[in-house]
Amino acid sequence: MKLNIGCGVDVKAGWVNIDVPVAIPSLPRVEGAELIGCDLDSRTVVLPFADNSVSEILASHVLEHIREVLPLMQELYRVAKPDCVMMAAVPYGSSDGTWTDPTHVRAFFMDTWRYFGQPMYKHADYGYRGDWKPIDVGLAVYDSEFPQGMSREEVLRKVIHERNTVMEMRCLMRAVKPPRERGVNQGEDACQVRIIRRTEQE
Repeated sequence: MKLNIGCGVDVKAGWVNIDVPVAIPSLPRVEGAELIGCDLDSRTVVLPFADNSVSEILASHVLEHIREVLPLMQELYRVAKPDCVMMAAVPYGSSDGTWTDPTHVRAFFMDTWRYFGQPMYKHADYGYRGDWKPIDVGLAVYDSEFPQGMSREEVLRKVIHERNTVMEMRCLMRAVKPPRERGVNQGEDACQVRIIRRTEQE
């Protein structure tokens, strides 16, 4: 089973497409696609799927709309099979795109993804029991902002210290089952960071 959460109008054939119940009647009907109404932004979110039943999850520009993101990530972890892959795309935290939309409620940065894994919770226990390990982070940047010949370190320094340099951030994660020990971080969550160059016309 593959889940497309917060699908909006991007209803995919061969996937279970999930959005808020009020949106479902207006979404396009696509042959081979299943539509399910579910409030993803709830402390008690429950997806109508069995434990360990999902092999792939897509969350494209939905997590920035979720106030209760830890309960959602824990519930997605519950239904995920071991090594289930999840691809999430969000606006980068230091871009205007993060906050110009009044329905956005949170910002994401490169290290945010590590907090969906148990090794990060050394100093506090918020009751979160999901364990997602980031594998790959892609930063989509405008070519015009990054002249050819800049080193990877120079690009990352610019991303960290300047605004509006990253259009979109994507993260590929895997469900780690059984979960790792809480608060024990030996650098295993370090992941590859890739720069994706785009032109102004894209």
